[in-house]
Amino acid sequence: MKKYLAIVSFLIINSVCAQNSLDSSKLSINIQPLYLAINGLKVDFEYSLNSKMHIFAGGQYYTGLVNQGGGKSKENSIGSTADQGKRSNDEINGKGFNVGTKYYFKTQTDNNLFIGGELQYNKFDFVLNDYGYFPFIDDGITFYEYRMGKFDANCVQTTGSLYLGQTFTKGKFVFNGWIGSSYTKAVASNNLNNLRNYNKLFWDYSLNGFSPLLGFKLGYFIL
Repeated sequence: MKKYLAIVSFLIINSVCAQNSLDSSKLSINIQPLYLAINGLKVDFEYSLNSKMHIFAGGQYYTGLVNQGGGKSKENSIGSTADQGKRSNDEINGKGFNVGTKYYFKTQTDNNLFIGGELQYNKFDFVLNDYGYFPFIDDGITFYEYRMGKFDANCVQTTGSLYLGQTFTKGKFVFNGWIGSSYTKAVASNNLNNLRNYNKLFWDYSLNGFSPLLGFKLGYFIL
């Protein structure tokens, strides 16, 4: 779904926007809407060093409930139907930063093609809802009960990306679309590795390895 949204947006803006030179604008603020689909918000500031070289930097923020069907323990038959549903309602909070650069092959108004590279860092904290052994004290003796409860987990993710894209501008508004590849290295806690499969899809939180990249961002020139 996210792929099709990016492609449709790219084609629509390509057909309706008159492209302007980037030379006259120096600084834009940009947002990547696709991050909303993974409980995130990504914003960056892009600065034009000259007519061909741009740099950008920004941050990511994540919060909400994760419901991607990633629970390994969903394969077990233990628990009621309601409890099975609770396993999908993991809580996530995270933040990170991104830095990158873009190089434009040409600067004339009819061909704003660029090659770009980006480095991104994220730190995710999870509260997982699942079955496990939880202690309780009765008459001064510690017992363990197997029940539904909460587990803390975390993951640190570093991603490097390389992509080819195109920029379209109209007045103060700017659109960037791109396609490429990325490599992600994620280090997850034991609870996350043991209880969840958030490493199956190329947008998952604990993904490791290469994945295709397709994205876009919408921006506004502030200088």
